[in-house]
Amino acid sequence: MKITLTEALRIKNEISKIVNETQHKIRYAEFGTLTENGITVTGDNQSFVELETVLAKALTLSQLINDFISDFNKQSGVDKLVRSLQNEKMFLKLYTDNLDKFKQKSTTKFQNLTASREEIKVVYEPHVSLSVVKKRISDLKAIIRENQNKIESFNTTVIELPFEYSDVEELV
Repeated sequence: MKITLTEALRIKNEISKIVNETQHKIRYAEFGTLTENGITVTGDNQSFVELETVLAKALTLSQLINDFISDFNKQSGVDKLVRSLQNEKMFLKLYTDNLDKFKQKSTTKFQNLTASREEIKVVYEPHVSLSVVKKRISDLKAIIRENQNKIESFNTTVIELPFEYSDVEELV
């Protein structure tokens, strides 16, 4: 099956969801047959054997698709680009969340000291100027846009998987 990397990532998440749901169902599965006075009493739950088969198929498909995505990431370097993008976004958030703390401020307050009232000038001067931080924010936004465009172009790359989408649908 030939699909884009974006579609492969969507299918990978769908398979992961199936694995999680199957693990949950196994907790309530019928692990054996219960008989009362020779009469078989069955519940409404699926048998363990059925669910084990579904889980094995889902894990096999999960491993296959993860291997293909991992190989693509190694060859293209997109994983490093994604990590870099996350780091840049973290710095952008750091700067934008604390923008007010980079503003120089000056105030005057009065305080009664002994018999006289004194004027005290309070000055706050940040270690990094506001203009420097704004320049960093601007540079980071440009880098983030560029990296997002590169990642989007990688995500449209077509890869070939050794299974069909119908194999995933059979698991549900």
